[in-house]
Amino acid sequence: MKMLKMKLQTTHKPHIAVVGGACVEMSFSVPSFPSQGETVYSRALLNGPGGRAIAVASDLAALGCRVFFLSSVGLDQTGSQLIADLQARRVNVDHVERVENARTDVTHSLRDEQGGGARVISGGVFSNMSRTPLFSARALISACELMIVAPDIPEDTFKFAVDMAHHYGVPVMALASPPDRLPAALIPQLDALIVNAAEALALTHIKADSLDGANEALNFLLKRGAGSAAIYLGRQGAAASSALRASLFFPPPMSKIPFPADSEDAFAAGLAFALTSGAPLPEAVTFAVANSFATAAAGSPAKDFPTQAAVSLSLKINYDEVST
Repeated sequence: MKMLKMKLQTTHKPHIAVVGGACVEMSFSVPSFPSQGETVYSRALLNGPGGRAIAVASDLAALGCRVFFLSSVGLDQTGSQLIADLQARRVNVDHVERVENARTDVTHSLRDEQGGGARVISGGVFSNMSRTPLFSARALISACELMIVAPDIPEDTFKFAVDMAHHYGVPVMALASPPDRLPAALIPQLDALIVNAAEALALTHIKADSLDGANEALNFLLKRGAGSAAIYLGRQGAAASSALRASLFFPPPMSKIPFPADSEDAFAAGLAFALTSGAPLPEAVTFAVANSFATAAAGSPAKDFPTQAAVSLSLKINYDEVST
């Protein structure tokens, strides 16, 4: 099947704000998930910045965006290391709030050989993120081309972020993780909503693991007021729709490699990059799917986020046409 010819090799650097929780993630690679009482041995341990918003921000920076991250971390050694790691990824952290007498969140995650994952979060400060980082960064927000928000922060802070973006005429893309924290009343204020099949089921009560189901779930989200919506289906590709365009299905790459949870964040980042680079929705979703594959193929996204060149190679390997 011929895909759209990509034209996203550009010197333009989109300016994007990312708002959401920040944590340090300790990720253990295991052959399989342990059953109750079972002991398994980890084959590898990765320790670095974690959380949906951080993953999206890091991926955007690797793609060449000017991205600044807004969150809260503790005034502790863990928070200092997290900020240093983000700076090394070229993510602007000038407006991350440091909170005294609070500890930075830590996530313990397991990843199996099939790409599955499970997380345990040791709660800290980001679940109580205040409006302070948003006030501090309002000049930057006013100049950005897109704000991406994750609902793992307090609802009033989430709403304030959306309101501030719209005040400055900045479109808002929302992640739906966790879906039970996404305020239904705010969906009409979202220019784009990104979900996976499980999140679509939680929000719409529709199984989106097929083309017909994805189309039905997308129509539901649009009727709830979202300006556009995309459902990431991992190995099955993605589906997207907007108020101005009927649902479109985007097939997956030909490769059979596992698609870990990180590839969903790469899909969101790729979509944001492509849209702010001027691509229409079909071309943007094609790029986003390719970016998710490039992340999965990298094997260790916490250390190696795809560049534009890597995504172009992903397109060349898996589809008929590639950007020039």
